[in-house]
Amino acid sequence: MSQNVYECLFLLDSNRYARDPNGVSAGLIETIEKLDGEVLASRLWNEQKLAYPVNGHRKGTYWIIYFRNEGSRLPEFERACRLNDNVLRNLTLAVDPRLVDALVSHVKGTASEEVEAETKAAESSEPEAKAAESSEPETKAAESSEPEAKAAESSEPEAKAAESSEPEAKAAESSEPEAEAAESSEPEAEAAESSDEESEATESAKDDGNSDKQAVAEEAVDEDAGGDDAVAKEPAGEED
Repeated sequence: MSQNVYECLFLLDSNRYARDPNGVSAGLIETIEKLDGEVLASRLWNEQKLAYPVNGHRKGTYWIIYFRNEGSRLPEFERACRLNDNVLRNLTLAVDPRLVDALVSHVKGTASEEVEAETKAAESSEPEAKAAESSEPETKAAESSEPEAKAAESSEPEAKAAESSEPEAKAAESSEPEAEAAESSEPEAEAAESSDEESEATESAKDDGNSDKQAVAEEAVDEDAGGDDAVAKEPAGEED
């Protein structure tokens, strides 16, 4: 007949177990082996106060065993447990074959060793995780500063252009007084031009006056010359 894997949880007398823990646990294993069973894993599960008294006991010790045996031998096993004075209660369950390896390894402690290794690895990785978390703000700050850096880089040509335009601006500023002086000198230039025109007109008027005077003088001279000729001619007639 095919054999199944069973899980049996025993509630033991805490006083008897405290006096002889090895003898009590060995008696459980011996009971299974007498029925041609194979013990896969056996260990102390827990010791605690009971929710209610069991056979007058307020405290119990829990022991768990995984074993393989034929299903037909299970009633004999239950009878042997009831006859064992160290056992207050027991609960036997068939285990799904897919869970046998995981449960047996857990009871043997190999699973706990793996868990401890994983726990240690996790603990050792905690400082690195904390360091990574502490570096996240710096990374974010660096990432946030990248656009500013790019903006600063993009503004460098403008700054250089502004710097290069500063001499031109200064030259323009220095030329402003000259421009203002030139603007202020424009009325003077216009006044000078108007005075030149007046002086030219005056000179032309003077020339015209002089020419008129000269013409009058020439006419006067001509008249004088004509009168002299007439006078000169008159005495000659008288003589005749």
